[in-house]
Amino acid sequence: MEKDVGAHGSVPKRAVDDNRSSVMDIAKSLSTSGELVLPGGGEEDELMY
Repeated sequence: MEKDVGAHGSVPKRAVDDNRSSVMDIAKSLSTSGELVLPGGGEEDELMY
């Protein structure tokens, strides 16, 4: 993955934010369906989306 990131060079912040949001949406969907277990859930843990 690091090699792929390096091959793209600079990326606009908006593109990073959009892609991060897409990944989080997919992770939340997989978590809801039980296919993915996200860490956290304790009183001191806070998930950021």
